[in-house]
Amino acid sequence: MRLILCSVAVLLASSWADELTLAFGFAALVGIFFGFYPAYLANKLEPIEALRSD
Repeated sequence: MRLILCSVAVLLASSWADELTLAFGFAALVGIFFGFYPAYLANKLEPIEALRSD
């Protein structure tokens, strides 16, 4: 019985760590995309045109 409980605890711990890593990676990718994509689009604009559209 103790072996089963230890096995379940290890399985849950590794699953928790995998989920945390996946969540952190997804959040990082979303942050990078929504940070760099608008900057990339703004970089392609002329300064006067960008100010005119505000």
